[in-house]
Amino acid sequence: MRYQRHGIPDGAVINSIALYAWARKLVGGVTTVSISFEWEYLGTTYQLGADQEVSSFGYTEETVTISTNPATGSAWTPDELRDQAFDLVASHAGFGLPTTVMRITQAYIDIDYTIPTFTTRRSGGALVG
Repeated sequence: MRYQRHGIPDGAVINSIALYAWARKLVGGVTTVSISFEWEYLGTTYQLGADQEVSSFGYTEETVTISTNPATGSAWTPDELRDQAFDLVASHAGFGLPTTVMRITQAYIDIDYTIPTFTTRRSGGALVG
């Protein structure tokens, strides 16, 4: 999934990033199927949240919400998200390839942000704030 920062203005405050995937298990038995979300920044790969086990044969939404950039420990900025790739990684323990034991039909990113407001007021004829 490549996020291209459409519509988020410069100066916006990123409150959180939520990554979603709709997935289902295709086979039973001893196979444990999971997905995880990763992000690469400045040459380092970060796992975002814990592995999400896919245990249902019906589609379920797997999600992880991240409030801070794992590379900096601070809130995300619009520039850190510009043209970045978020990866969805399928893994399993047991038999078969991940594509034969699970199916993912949707993956998307939801970015919650606010635009700061500024108040301008006059004090003795000079603009303040």
